[in-house]
Amino acid sequence: MQKNYFNALAASIGSGLEYFAFISFALQAQYIGALFFPQDARIQGVLNTFLIFATGSFVTVIGGCIFGALGDRFGRKSMFIYAILLMSLASLGIGILPVHWGWISLGLLIVFRVLQGISQGAELPGAITFIVEHAEDHNKGWLCGLMFLGVGLGAGLATSINVVLTHFLSFEEMLAYGWRIPFLASTVLGLLGLILRRRVTETPVFLKIHSSAAPLSQREPGSFYIVHLLLGFGLVFLGAILVSLGLYWPAFLSNYYHFDMEQVFFSIMLAFILTAFLLPVFGALGDRYGRGKLYLVGVVLVIVFMPLLFEVLAKGQLIAFSLIYYLLIVVLAANYPVMLTELFPPQHRFLSVAISYAGCYAIASFAPALAAFLLLRQGNDHGLLILIESAGVIGLLAGLGYIKIRRKY
Repeated sequence: MQKNYFNALAASIGSGLEYFAFISFALQAQYIGALFFPQDARIQGVLNTFLIFATGSFVTVIGGCIFGALGDRFGRKSMFIYAILLMSLASLGIGILPVHWGWISLGLLIVFRVLQGISQGAELPGAITFIVEHAEDHNKGWLCGLMFLGVGLGAGLATSINVVLTHFLSFEEMLAYGWRIPFLASTVLGLLGLILRRRVTETPVFLKIHSSAAPLSQREPGSFYIVHLLLGFGLVFLGAILVSLGLYWPAFLSNYYHFDMEQVFFSIMLAFILTAFLLPVFGALGDRYGRGKLYLVGVVLVIVFMPLLFEVLAKGQLIAFSLIYYLLIVVLAANYPVMLTELFPPQHRFLSVAISYAGCYAIASFAPALAAFLLLRQGNDHGLLILIESAGVIGLLAGLGYIKIRRKY
């Protein structure tokens, strides 16, 4: 049991780094837009930045396929180490990138964002697979929840740094150097995660299926069920849309609702930190009462309460909006990771989870750019609500399908 907690810690550090770097890019969108697209209007520059963000996220599928296939062939641990190393180097590159080289600077920004995306495609799918294969049946959700607690705290740390920066630095100082600080800080997290991951052991499930003593049929990959991939995609989709749209909130809330940026960052930081500690709680509830049932409860809550949340936001209740919004994400995120692993046999689990998870987030990463476009086109937030409700319907169908055709390996 102690080893499982250490594994969860090692996984959470890397996954926390992933989301720290992932969210930092989005939170710095207005500054990156102003620096790399100075000729564009403010909202248009933010849109361009989110398109770069989405491009980097879209290649997560490539990273997931590469690292997933290698992880199924050579082991989860080695891919764990390479993924966090790549993310750290890419984040460091953004942090020290000169901005006065014109198109060269913009090209390098895209390259580093793409490298982040490749690493991102391996990180969480690898962490999920690693933890589940180390865990026992009765605590898979609890341990995955602890890992996602690290993700939530990484996101909270990213927003906390932005709260501090926007409080003490002016907009001009943020443009001059402040926007670099979160990317440089992620390097420290990366080194810590690298040290911890070098000490973990390979999963017993992987060692068993690749042992020379294992039957040949056990070592060969099983059938690749497209329907299970689609089902896995559907399970992740709603959470991915909500997370990706959450990255758009700072720009949206400041430009459309005219909230003070420091207030926006504070509300998001508070929501990240408070709700993150509920991840292992809802994971444990899923272990006890059924992940599929709890997941469906979360989907229904999103569909029912999201229109009310936008009314709360319109009344100026920013903190209430943020807390409830991220609480809904927690109910989903505490359960669908383990549900995802239950769809695939261990022989190609890493690759299958990565394709479903990274592929879904790759498409969902365009949600902020789509949201910015809808805001420019419609002038209101109705399009955002329709987008979330549509994702909720997909999540509902996927949850029902999971309960009906679930297979455990």
